[in-house]
Amino acid sequence: MKSLFFVLLAGFLCLCVNVVCADVFGQYEIADFSNYNRAISLGSSVTESAITQQGGMNLVTLSGDNGYIKTDGGLQGFTYNSDWSWMTIIEKSDVSRIFMRGQAWVDKTGDFDLRMSNDNDNLYTWHRLGYRWMDLNSSGSTTDSSDLVWLASTYDFSESINRLYFNGDLIAEHSIGSMDDSNNTNSLNINGQWAGGARGVGNVYGEGTFDFGQLILSQSCFSQETLLDVYYDGGYMASDENTWLDIRVGSVAVPVPGALLLGGIGLGCVRLLKKRRAI
Repeated sequence: MKSLFFVLLAGFLCLCVNVVCADVFGQYEIADFSNYNRAISLGSSVTESAITQQGGMNLVTLSGDNGYIKTDGGLQGFTYNSDWSWMTIIEKSDVSRIFMRGQAWVDKTGDFDLRMSNDNDNLYTWHRLGYRWMDLNSSGSTTDSSDLVWLASTYDFSESINRLYFNGDLIAEHSIGSMDDSNNTNSLNINGQWAGGARGVGNVYGEGTFDFGQLILSQSCFSQETLLDVYYDGGYMASDENTWLDIRVGSVAVPVPGALLLGGIGLGCVRLLKKRRAI
């Protein structure tokens, strides 16, 4: 009977531990779903209450200085001598900076960002090459709709061409050289990261409010056909072997209490039987 008591106790503790772990961020998890599983940090206003669902996607509202998602570096070599692409899904709104790899005023080769003008009618993507920014922008090509939009930038290394896409449509392109980011340890900030202090000392500030669905970085050049397929499917872009980063809001499977308890009891019974056979 004493052995059975400890078996039941073990099952109960197993139940408690699993429920607590699964409930850290409620039923959702904001994470890097690539094979690298890179560490990320969240601003204090990014909570479960900021998460909504639209279609088959989970969205998180990022707002203000503390509404950010941040990688802890680890992207060295992403843009160097390679094809590369990024694609993001956001709900269009009154946004200035959407995301940026780097720190304002202390940028390095290989940094990049995406901005949307306050009138929601212009898109800009910037890339740091040596000591200058290479700008790619499109004016008057977007609408004032507040629906979800799929934005992408691709780089064809063999052609040295950078292209900008809006909902799968090519809206701008220009020629840039390869960006040697092999020594670039800068983080990537979605909606910027507020770190205290004043402007001009390397802080990146959150500058907008928008619903975020996904940001995926790939060391491949997305084709327009691929981008159109993702847009018309109305969902996430899937990770593959070329994916360097895939930040989105995932759903966490909450353990069933009864199943956990029975599992704990079953495990204890197996150990008890083994112990008796050994006597």
